[in-house]
Amino acid sequence: MKQYKVVVPKPGANDPVGIELRLYEAGEIVKAKEKWQKELMEAFVSNGWAIETKMDAPDETSAPAKAKVKAAPKKKSKASKKPVAKK
Repeated sequence: MKQYKVVVPKPGANDPVGIELRLYEAGEIVKAKEKWQKELMEAFVSNGWAIETKMDAPDETSAPAKAKVKAAPKKKSKASKKPVAKK
């Protein structure tokens, strides 16, 4: 199913036959589930009134897996040693 974002408010069909009209408002996300909706939104896109969005998300999401990370052993720096005074 494709999704479209209306960028210019325009009237358009609200049923497969086109008898019922409605205003598609700017910023509205339209999910084109049926063939007539896809055709309508493709006409909107070709006229610059809408853009196709990539908002498909999985139906189910799982908790992120926790990664086991081993800390590298700390290296002692030579700068931390006190210099020995020569006599």
